[in-house]
Amino acid sequence: MVNLFLALRVVVPKSAFVRCLARAAALVYIVVCVVNWSLQLIALTASALSLDGLGPPTWGLLVWALSMVPLVQDDVVLMQWLATFDPIAEERKARIREKVEARAKQMCAAPGPHETWERLGKEAKRELRALAKREVLQQEAALDTLVDALKGAKGSLNKEA
Repeated sequence: MVNLFLALRVVVPKSAFVRCLARAAALVYIVVCVVNWSLQLIALTASALSLDGLGPPTWGLLVWALSMVPLVQDDVVLMQWLATFDPIAEERKARIREKVEARAKQMCAAPGPHETWERLGKEAKRELRALAKREVLQQEAALDTLVDALKGAKGSLNKEA
């Protein structure tokens, strides 16, 4: 289900179905991971306590347990992303990424005699921060306008009542 969602979010990114599919995929993925982690812990505990009949714990058991840590962290990150997936935010991030990549291509052309690669890198970072800040300010302004409109509508309704 997660793979279906990952494919459909590219094909039909603004679909309400994709958002619902993300939530469903998150629930299924959480259940599957909890079952998997439980079985892993049972096997680890049985091996550590020598209940599996294989003898005392070995270095291999320690390596196996430690190798599970980044895998579990990756699972948790994917669960969080699935549960909070917002197609509009993803589209906004993609637009910002495209603008940054286009600007980076411009800036990566051979520098002039008075420019250095280090200065160009600093300029690119500065432009990226400014672009992200402009996007946030535009969103905040739109939200402020919406809140003001809702307050006005609420005030009108209260006066009529």
